[in-house]
Amino acid sequence: MVRALEMDEIAGFCVGEPWNGLAVDLGLGVSLISSYEIWNNAMEKVLAMTEAWHLRHPQTTLALTRAVVRACRWLEKPRHRELAAILLSRADYVDVPQQVLEPALMGVRPHRPGEHGIPQPEFLVFGRSAANFPWRSQGLWYGEQMRIRGQLPPNVDVSAVVERSYRPDVFREAVAEIDMPVPTIDYKAEGVQHHAWTLQEATAPSRWAPTPSLPASDLTRCGRPYISSRLDEFTKRCDGFRPSQSPCTRLGTASHRPFHRCKSEPCYDIERKSCA
Repeated sequence: MVRALEMDEIAGFCVGEPWNGLAVDLGLGVSLISSYEIWNNAMEKVLAMTEAWHLRHPQTTLALTRAVVRACRWLEKPRHRELAAILLSRADYVDVPQQVLEPALMGVRPHRPGEHGIPQPEFLVFGRSAANFPWRSQGLWYGEQMRIRGQLPPNVDVSAVVERSYRPDVFREAVAEIDMPVPTIDYKAEGVQHHAWTLQEATAPSRWAPTPSLPASDLTRCGRPYISSRLDEFTKRCDGFRPSQSPCTRLGTASHRPFHRCKSEPCYDIERKSCA
């Protein structure tokens, strides 16, 4: 997507790090908003497999779950995130410069080229606050949104699907040997924790950050009223921005494999109109 932006094939994109950070680093765009600002501590990424595969390989399922949880707990330490940035920058991994990878890993969102990023301490939460736990209440929320928007048949039993696909029982078995607080409930209130709070229904009480920051009244509408009401605020973050003035931009990677594309105009504004 960064390459498509550089070639003026698209005017913008919605993507996870490090690609928005790379676009900012190369002077190609402005990062308008992060998911942190829309829904802090929202659900992201998943370790999934078919039910048939799990039944054939139950011990492998447990081992994979433990590996992901341990990796996430390792990444919660700042010094480990610095090392992760070095590893991920390698050509056989993400192949993006370390200085682009590191800010988001350290809780700083890139904003404009040449400017300091915006501190967002909970920008990436890998393990704390039961981030890895498969909450069935979150599955219900997602399932209902998918059904309402026609992505699931209207008569689908969302609750039954969630009970079958979200497996907190498997998670608890997998992490039984890891010293960590594990929820003892499968459902919790979603979208109402606007302050730090403590989950008592767990193997040990654990302190949680607010989740989410998105107004609870807007959750049932997928956040659209919240986003649209602040659209002017977000787009103002583009004011005065112009992509790299060089008539021939160069998109390089950590392994220095450049991509060239010469433009006839010196630059383009945010609406892809030529500018002086």
